[in-house]
Amino acid sequence: MTLVKKISTDINKVISNGYCVGCGSCVVKAKKNAMQLNNYGQYIPKLSTKDNIDKNDKYCPFSSKSLNENEISKIVFKNKSMKYNPYLGKYKSVHVGFEKSSLNLRKSSSSGGLTTWLLHELMLKGDIDAFISVGWSSKKKIFQYQIFDNLKKIKDSSKTRYYPVEFSQVIKNIDKNKKYAFVGVPCYIKALRNHSIHNPVIKNSIKYYVSILCGHQKNRLYFDHILKSLKVLKKDISSFDFRHKIKDKPANKYGIEVNTVFKKKIITPVKNVFANDWGLNFFKYKACDFCDDVSGETADISFGDAWLNKEAKDYRGHNIVVNRNLKLESILKEGMNNKSISLRRSNTKEFFLSQKSSYNHRREGLMVRINEKKDNNDWYPKKRNFKKNFNLKLNIIKKYRQRVILQKLSNVKYVSKKLYFKTIIPIIKYHYYSKNLLKFLVRESLRILLNLLNNIKKILFIKYKF
Repeated sequence: MTLVKKISTDINKVISNGYCVGCGSCVVKAKKNAMQLNNYGQYIPKLSTKDNIDKNDKYCPFSSKSLNENEISKIVFKNKSMKYNPYLGKYKSVHVGFEKSSLNLRKSSSSGGLTTWLLHELMLKGDIDAFISVGWSSKKKIFQYQIFDNLKKIKDSSKTRYYPVEFSQVIKNIDKNKKYAFVGVPCYIKALRNHSIHNPVIKNSIKYYVSILCGHQKNRLYFDHILKSLKVLKKDISSFDFRHKIKDKPANKYGIEVNTVFKKKIITPVKNVFANDWGLNFFKYKACDFCDDVSGETADISFGDAWLNKEAKDYRGHNIVVNRNLKLESILKEGMNNKSISLRRSNTKEFFLSQKSSYNHRREGLMVRINEKKDNNDWYPKKRNFKKNFNLKLNIIKKYRQRVILQKLSNVKYVSKKLYFKTIIPIIKYHYYSKNLLKFLVRESLRILLNLLNNIKKILFIKYKF
């Protein structure tokens, strides 16, 4: 962690209190690459007084001096026909659907393929020259922000990446004479929107902001944890998929796929990996526990998994979409008419249900965490007031507290077997307060047994060659 000496800035408070999300927004104007991975697998800015960092508080998504989602929306969404909902912010329409064109983008996506389809359409129509998204770097063996300007490589940008990334370097390389779409999680969109309000180059160059709904961000330890579980070395990876679709399984029962330079393919259900439950907060950024934007409120359009009863049963995946842009609305309608996508009208209630767990954690759960910070006189990022009283039962409050404990315990310098013994008791407590302890114990016992049998099978294969 590197702070600016002798300068009292809000960004310093964000970093020193552990709320930096590693987006790179505060160093977009820095002359050198100022983002570095720390020992916990999180990007942290290396701040310098030469870069006038004291003036950049207004760009940080967790700074109390930057514009919040409501304030940004008033500036960028001026269409009077737009509706407002406290869960979605301003919006034009809500849809559920999937891509079904000859490009077959749905198959190579994490959910319904509509994000990649829209980016393809924007480039094909000449509305943008390129888009900025996250892709795999085979040279560096990491995921990173890249500029995609070739339609033939558009599938390289698809899929969800549970890996730390920052956008400062790629934003520095945008051509002010070209138009781009920027793809990111809600807090990254918020950060870049704040930049666009003050920076004419970004305002004129980035034409569309596309949000990917985010449960929370994982640090690099999650990636390391999976590799360790699969007994694969990072240097041997040729490709990595966090969301491999498993045929005839529910959409949330996905797998992990790793391809190696030795032409070996490894596919395992994510349930076989310890602490795969996202509710446990493992390898999570602390900042994510103080985020209240579920729907990507400052984006022109937001895409997420449609976690609804009917759609979640289909392994091929469905998107739930919140649109806030008239031009994009016309492109969606055109796609429906030429049958390259399938969409049905949805509503705010269904959107809430599809993201209910996330809303619970970021609204009622956020209040629990804020109250604890107030009681301890701890600094925390200023949040919006939703004017709603949450009369929570004691077990629910304790459940949210266990999540905070697990987030802290899982953020270690390296992953080892000690992590299991260090966290198993808080995990048991979490499931006890969630009232699903028996289900967890059965599931965890089966996971351990299955892994044990697989290890025995490998030993026998090596020893007897059968």
